[in-house]
Amino acid sequence: MKTFKFNLENVLNYKKFLEENALFKFSRALSEMQQAQEKLKNKEEALNYYCRGLNSGSLSLPSLLHLQEFLSVVNNEVKRQRNRVAEAEKKLSRKREEFIDARRKRQVFENLKERRLMEYGYDAYREEQKKMDEIGNNSFIYRGLDNKAGK
Repeated sequence: MKTFKFNLENVLNYKKFLEENALFKFSRALSEMQQAQEKLKNKEEALNYYCRGLNSGSLSLPSLLHLQEFLSVVNNEVKRQRNRVAEAEKKLSRKREEFIDARRKRQVFENLKERRLMEYGYDAYREEQKKMDEIGNNSFIYRGLDNKAGK
């Protein structure tokens, strides 16, 4: 019997490639989200630090006004960064879904290949059994002929 060959091997390899590509994109989106979260954390810490300076009460009026304007700018940066984090989380979610979908599609072909391999094994076993039965039958027939010839 000829060796097993999965006729959709090229499709399976392509599905594997798509899955690896989706995983790469998911990993990159995760990294981007983590970086955005880290920037947000740093900006929030800066905002809190300067807010404590505002509450210290030891600043002159011009310094207080300058600090208030600065806090307004930092607060706007924090809001923008929160929006970036939200967008990064949405992108991460999309990339996760794309990866899961690619994995499912690849798994369909993996399961098909496994099923075909099992069928191949079963067919090979049946063919081997037929050969063994034929050998047994031929042996029985030749022994019968030998016995008749010997009489």
